[in-house]
Amino acid sequence: MIYNLPPGMCKKLQFMFLSTVILGPNSQGWNIDVCLYLLIDELKQLWSFGALTYDVLMKQNFQIKATLI
Repeated sequence: MIYNLPPGMCKKLQFMFLSTVILGPNSQGWNIDVCLYLLIDELKQLWSFGALTYDVLMKQNFQIKATLI
């Protein structure tokens, strides 16, 4: 789900996405972590250093950090 939409919109079917890994002759098999290396590196960077973000309401920049649970 996309959570940066208003609550009434984020639960509509058109904004929901289903991610699946389909096994087949060309699949990664048990080596799925190979596909996730870039995501893992980016999440580590976002957690360690954060990203400079602009808050429109406060009209100032701040460091935002991200994690995956």
